[in-house]
Amino acid sequence: MPTIGFATQPGIFRKASYAIIEPLSLLISFMHHLAWVIGIAFFLGAISRYVQHRNNPSQTPLHRPLFLGVLGIVLICLPIVTQKAINPTTPIKIKYRLAQYHLSNGY
Repeated sequence: MPTIGFATQPGIFRKASYAIIEPLSLLISFMHHLAWVIGIAFFLGAISRYVQHRNNPSQTPLHRPLFLGVLGIVLICLPIVTQKAINPTTPIKIKYRLAQYHLSNGY
């Protein structure tokens, strides 16, 4: 019968769900920051490749800086788009703080 007592404790499933959501929100935040950094690096690399193309067009084809620029812009916009797709009104950081609040108050 101890399993029935475990299942009937108030808020046990909510605490378990917040214990799962917390690491996932940290992972999502890390991925968003990583996308920003890589996107900026690709965009700066595109500018560098474009300067190389202007100096010697036969050495660096034009498609390389264009591809890097488009990829950089997509990676920079990716966190914004995904954050708005998850919830258009509440940023992820606020959700993480709400989860911490509910865990500390025993909800």
